Amino acid sequence: MLPGKPAALQADHGDSLFDADGDFLPDAVEWAVLTSATSADTDGDECPDFVEVVQRGSPRHAGPAAPQDHEMCVVLTGPGTSNPGAPTVLHLFFRFFGGTNLLTSFSSSVELPSYGGLQVPLYVLGMSGVTMKDRITQNEGYWLHISVPLVSEAALQPFLPCSIRTQSTIGGRQIDASVNLVQAGSTICTTLPFGDGRYALQGISRIATSQLVSNKLCLLEPDNSNPPICIAADCEQWPELDCITVDCQACVGYPIVR
Repeated sequence: MLPGKPAALQADHGDSLFDADGDFLPDAVEWAVLTSATSADTDGDECPDFVEVVQRGSPRHAGPAAPQDHEMCVVLTGPGTSNPGAPTVLHLFFRFFGGTNLLTSFSSSVELPSYGGLQVPLYVLGMSGVTMKDRITQNEGYWLHISVPLVSEAALQPFLPCSIRTQSTIGGRQIDASVNLVQAGSTICTTLPFGDGRYALQGISRIATSQLVSNKLCLLEPDNSNPPICIAADCEQWPELDCITVDCQACVGYPIVR
């Protein structure tokens, strides 16, 4: 591992809610958002990973603390290699400065660009078994995590590309959050903001491997499409990421090309 780089991401555990470092982000989520499952502060800037993820900041790039405010984010994770037929899981993360009574409205839907932006209720992908957990912190507000099992990856693929969109009103403030899902080869990936207006493409399912090898993360230049399309292959070196084999001559990652 290179000096100054965040700790290594961990391989598949099989439990979508297992949290090795106790930072309120399950390991499956940390894989999907590119934070470390063994450090509660991946970039070492003294702002917890949970806060940077829920505020949709840059948890892998040190920077100033986000304003203390109510916020929400949404993450989708896959089952990993241990049980490929298991459900995908939708994770909703909230940060409140006050009680949950501040949450006065919430809605969710799946948007299908291939069908003219058609939006359908999220329950069409939903299953039973919703879980909730919370944490009261001294300085970073009240944290809430809701996990919702959805369909399997195989059942989700016919809907791709799609976006899962959520809207909430917290303390009178309307908050919109979404996760874009695309197909790259046989893998379902999400597009993540990755600094300077670029996006990283990351698989929703963790890869089980016994060793860590050098890998490059494919960064996408947005071209006003949804999801953004790769118009310039540009790679950033992240030696702590597990190596993934793909058919890309310019980088090792999950590129989308015209």
